[in-house]
Amino acid sequence: MKMTKKKNQGFTLIELVVVIVILGILAATAVPRFANLTANANTAVAQGILGTISSSAVIQLGEFSGTAQTLNTIITAADFSSIPTGTTITAGAGVHTINAGGTAFAGTATCNADPTGITVNVDGSSATGNLSASLCSG
Repeated sequence: MKMTKKKNQGFTLIELVVVIVILGILAATAVPRFANLTANANTAVAQGILGTISSSAVIQLGEFSGTAQTLNTIITAADFSSIPTGTTITAGAGVHTINAGGTAFAGTATCNADPTGITVNVDGSSATGNLSASLCSG
């Protein structure tokens, strides 16, 4: 039995160019899809913060035997330990900046209408919700 040695060949220059062009086309179509993910993520964070405030209002209502609490109490009772720095909450009478890692906010939050509108802004993306007078007083 005679053994023949197979000659190894590499890729030709044309094959390499074709692969690079295909990768370039794939990258050009994928980048715009991923560019909008940050804005979508920030909007989802803002919606989550609205949910946190709403949940805090309901918990406070139950804890104080059906008596609606002030917006300051509701916001202070909420857990904002993992939100992005510079997140703002516009509620009632003013803008309140929540610092990452805590519940500190500047100003006094008050419920000024029924329902009280709340807007959360996270790095340019925002979400809006309402707290009814039955959940928020003063």
